[in-house]
Amino acid sequence: MVDRAAAWVNDFLDRVVGRAERDADTQRQAKRVAGFAIAYVFWTFLFGAVYTAFGAPISGMIVFAASLPILGSLVAVRCGFSPAVAGNMMCVSGWCALTGSAIINGGWTSSALFWYSTIPVASLLTSGAAWGLVWTLIPLASIAGLAACHWLGIVFANELSPQSQLWFACCVLAGLVVCQFVLAWLRVGLEQRALMALQETNASLIEARKTLALLKAGFGFSMDDWAKLQREKAALERFVRLRFGDVEVSERAVPENVAAPAGPLAH
Repeated sequence: MVDRAAAWVNDFLDRVVGRAERDADTQRQAKRVAGFAIAYVFWTFLFGAVYTAFGAPISGMIVFAASLPILGSLVAVRCGFSPAVAGNMMCVSGWCALTGSAIINGGWTSSALFWYSTIPVASLLTSGAAWGLVWTLIPLASIAGLAACHWLGIVFANELSPQSQLWFACCVLAGLVVCQFVLAWLRVGLEQRALMALQETNASLIEARKTLALLKAGFGFSMDDWAKLQREKAALERFVRLRFGDVEVSERAVPENVAAPAGPLAH
């Protein structure tokens, strides 16, 4: 079931990002951008609604607004832009939404800051290790800045009531737990697919070796003989190039009165 779900998700992300001219690594990064963007849009709509339901409409609007540039990152990767550019656009949007909602909901004690933990992961998988490090330092610096403001006596407003803060914290933690479970579940499915592909490749290799063994038994011709012929052909090509210049090596290209070079052909 897990591998089927992972296969469905993989095929769905292929359709989302399209079949632009990308190498395999860039295509994988593009699909990661699409996966994180879809997940972030889901969570922004969910927590925007939660903020509004708990009596914090401004926070809800800030979170809702973050979905627009995140969708923009999805469109960008669909149009063929670099996954690193789209991934950074997505991370900037998430950081702005989380920081903005934290500033009007208690500062460094805001539960929204728990979601900072997803930004370095998304950046690392979509934009590479260097950007992953950058997006690890930015949330840390943001938390330190909010803590410094609290230490300096700056009081942040709190749109949520004390009771709503507790419920909202429960929702944030539950969301993070579900998010980690889904990511781990999909990863296990992808690993199972990779293992199945490896097993199929090994089976094909075993069949190829059996076929070669049958050829050797039937014709007395092995891979060593083939390698020897390839070496002799390469030696002949070098001799012809040195003697006649850069010409195509064929049976007509070598005159009958040309002696073969010293080496494996001499025997």
